[in-house]
Amino acid sequence: MDHLRIDLTAVANIDPQQIGRPATILPYQHPSLGSETLVETALRAYCATGMTGAPILRECLDFSHNPSITPSFVGSIRKAPVRPHRDWTIAAGPSVAAFAGAIAGASGGVYFWNKSPSGQIGLFGSLSFGSITNVGVSLVGQITYYFGSAPSCLAGTSLVVGVDLGGKVITGGGYLIFSTGSPSALIGISFALGVGASMLPADFTVQLSKTWITP
Repeated sequence: MDHLRIDLTAVANIDPQQIGRPATILPYQHPSLGSETLVETALRAYCATGMTGAPILRECLDFSHNPSITPSFVGSIRKAPVRPHRDWTIAAGPSVAAFAGAIAGASGGVYFWNKSPSGQIGLFGSLSFGSITNVGVSLVGQITYYFGSAPSCLAGTSLVVGVDLGGKVITGGGYLIFSTGSPSALIGISFALGVGASMLPADFTVQLSKTWITP
């Protein structure tokens, strides 16, 4: 009895706030002197007979003296509150882009994934394409903060929505990064500053980005 498997695949869409009713847990009452010993002695005597349920009962008694268990989950309850993940990732490096209504870009650099028990440093490379309300080129330094691990947030495909300002030699911008799953979630924020030239002093861009990482 050292592993517990919890299957939630059949209850994925249940809203825990809309069902059931609050339960009241009574205060713990200490057993009377010797009562636990008498009950356990009787239960172990039953286990010794080998009758129905004896093996399971024996495991429960052993577990009460050495409570150690590893849970695993299959599926999830989508509408249940989830504790924020403690991991976070920072990625930094140069980014180059050319755009004229449509935009194509490439970037790369280093990342640091703050994970337990120690962090991880690695390299990343990205390709992106999308649409933009401007014409021009840019070469910027970019830093991005992700609200999670490098494999789940930095690596893979993401949706980038942002605004660029400048375009007369100096250019910069701010961006929000979303996951492409369903439902989509905000997974990071990014800022860029560098050199570039563009027709308009400000623009709006929406891009799909594909990123690869190497620890």
